[in-house]
Amino acid sequence: MHKGLIFTGFAQYNTTAERPSGAYRIAHYIRSLGWDIEVIDYFGHWAQEELSQLLESRKDIKFIGLSGTWLIYEDKFIEFCFYLKEKYPHIKLIIGGNAISNEALPVDYFVNGFGELAIKAILDYEFGTGKKPYGVPYGKGWQINALDFYPSWPMENYEIAYESRDFLEPTDIISLELSRGCRFKCKFCNFPVLGIKEDTSVSEESMYQSIKQAYDKWGIKNFEIADETLNDRNEKLEKLSRAVQRCNWQPNFNAFVRADLFKSHPEQIDLLIGSRVWGQYYGIETFNHRSGKIVGKGLDPNQVKEILLNIKSKFKNSLSLYRGTISLISGLPYETIKDLENTHKWILENWKDQSWIMWNLGIPKPSKNIKPNGFTFDYEQYNFREMSSESIQREINKVPEDEQWRLPGETNPDVIWENENGNYFDFFKVARKIDAESSATGMLNNYHVWGRLSLGIPLDRALSESYSQPNPEAHHLLYTRTRNYIQKKLSL
Repeated sequence: MHKGLIFTGFAQYNTTAERPSGAYRIAHYIRSLGWDIEVIDYFGHWAQEELSQLLESRKDIKFIGLSGTWLIYEDKFIEFCFYLKEKYPHIKLIIGGNAISNEALPVDYFVNGFGELAIKAILDYEFGTGKKPYGVPYGKGWQINALDFYPSWPMENYEIAYESRDFLEPTDIISLELSRGCRFKCKFCNFPVLGIKEDTSVSEESMYQSIKQAYDKWGIKNFEIADETLNDRNEKLEKLSRAVQRCNWQPNFNAFVRADLFKSHPEQIDLLIGSRVWGQYYGIETFNHRSGKIVGKGLDPNQVKEILLNIKSKFKNSLSLYRGTISLISGLPYETIKDLENTHKWILENWKDQSWIMWNLGIPKPSKNIKPNGFTFDYEQYNFREMSSESIQREINKVPEDEQWRLPGETNPDVIWENENGNYFDFFKVARKIDAESSATGMLNNYHVWGRLSLGIPLDRALSESYSQPNPEAHHLLYTRTRNYIQKKLSL
């Protein structure tokens, strides 16, 4: 039986012990092809000598997978790739993620997008009788656009059978995929699969078995749902609600939810309550009606505000549990800085017991590696223009050094724009100010609450924690969890 390793968990600064599902899903799929695949988690917490010890103990490895999108420019990640290629030149290196764009990495294969079928094509070619996968040269390796040439959606299920050597604990958070792709095509979004017209979600039985097995085998009660929009269709929510009602214990779910859909589908609120999806992240984007219409969020902002307050009240009354995060975009067409200040004022008056976050509008430049969004080719139509390099550098020099990492760079080459209401940096400052207020007065967002649960912090304490008064135990608990995991892995 051929053997492979997949490394994941590259972040080392977040106080969370959550398990990224991508690596485990790919491992599960490759095992179904007859391989022995081991997942190595919490990479960011391993010392180099520990990684070396682990690799020396794993014999006859045919390939090493690296599952990560956002951290491929991190020094530790890069150094590990070069170490692997130098120490084990005979082992194939495969990196996969949503948009892998560092061609300096000494990797044999770069896989962009949902990767099951692309991985199969690679393994068939390298270790079987298959033909070379469709792709293009990239750096010193071969890049495969899985979305176009090996689409792994929809699939009958996205199940993951975790193994004893994954060392799951009852407080672990694991992700569930109910479907892939999004029904909508919001103009600012460059997610991989948009505009899905049918319900492609998995069956009620598949949902139930995933939840039940996690609890029966590992005692896990808390889940994140990985779907781009959980409530894009009633059929999916109905299946999830029925699956949860079949459980003789109470799971908890966290998900991306589109709040404006509750206007035309108010029944979804009760379905979410029945499903115990009380952690909800809303892509509200804007309270400017004209801006919202342009990006695909056209419901009247006053109605959106009413919906948010209504759902908060209903969940607190029904479950006594709720954490909602409002996500906003700074710099949308026709929205002024004054508009954003008014939005912030409403939040402080009505949403201070919850969480909010603001991002700058990103306009990706045309690229073979980064998927465009709806503004990429027509941003000038909305009175955006690209700033000169001299103006950009002057503005960058005004940004504190510890904030400059948030600006576009080589990993996300965006248009640095300006319009009649200001420029990218003006809106960046507003977004940072509003985020700072959230950190000073807001509660943990729903993903950070789930992160605390993953460390074993009780639910009531996780919900009562704010950014201004973080739990002093979190770092110690994460250290203890990851050290125990590493020692168990090294003992195998």
